[in-house]
Amino acid sequence: MAAQTVYVDEISSLISKEQITELFSCCGQINQCVLNLGPDGKKSATISFEEPSQATAAVALSGTMLGDCAFTVSTQPRGESVPAATETNAPGLQNLMTSTQDALLSAQLKREEEISRTIYVGNLRPDITEEQLAEFLSSCGEVVCVKHCNNTVGEGDAAVRYSFVEFKTQQAALTAMGLGGTIFAGKALKMGKALNPIIKNAKTMAKKMAPEVKKLSMTSDIMKRVLAHAARIGRKVGSDEKKEEKNGSDSRKDRDKRRRDRSRSRDRSRDRRRDKREDSRERDRRRRRSSRSPRRRRR
Repeated sequence: MAAQTVYVDEISSLISKEQITELFSCCGQINQCVLNLGPDGKKSATISFEEPSQATAAVALSGTMLGDCAFTVSTQPRGESVPAATETNAPGLQNLMTSTQDALLSAQLKREEEISRTIYVGNLRPDITEEQLAEFLSSCGEVVCVKHCNNTVGEGDAAVRYSFVEFKTQQAALTAMGLGGTIFAGKALKMGKALNPIIKNAKTMAKKMAPEVKKLSMTSDIMKRVLAHAARIGRKVGSDEKKEEKNGSDSRKDRDKRRRDRSRSRDRSRDRRRDKREDSRERDRRRRRSSRSPRRRRR
């Protein structure tokens, strides 16, 4: 039975429970979220979802940068061994991007390999069928697919059409290229290298790939929402840090101002005391001068 609970480790100490809940709610409905603080200052969380598929989507977020740390997500508690299947199916964002790039590269190489086995056959009579052309070219090697172009060039007896032929091997395609100028049904064949592979049964392919395309689209939407939430949380955390720094700076400024005010107050007190002493000395000097001067006799 698939797990509905994931364990998130290496969470930054700056991140709150509300922010973790906001981020992982992109994957689905959260039944419970428990946030714990570890001895190293980092946090961990246990998140329970309604459905196992939502937990699987959450595991894909492992490695996402949030705040100043990249958290990890697993279906097993920290310290327990994680099954190889879980590791394979739960890449982080970086691993997911790498696997996507590998898939695109593989598809590109496959496309180029198909093109190397495909040739262009021109100057065919309009009544020649794909089966007839495949039978004629089978002498060069096994034919995988033949596809006529619906359009014809010219009118009447001069009307011609062209076709694309894919062989099983590249050597067979090279051999068929040597048949250029060969008369087939009264027309000299024109051979050339194909620039694109043959699209085989587009409707069937589209129907077969629809679930994968839908899954990829859903994963892409989740990742977009997660990155948007992570960026918003990161900005909020950065803003909170700046506020704390500003508050700390304001506190230092207030302390400096109070210190300067106290210093000015002490200076003013000293000045007042000095002025009082000077006034007192001046009064004493006047009193002494007055006492030394002779008194006038009364008439």
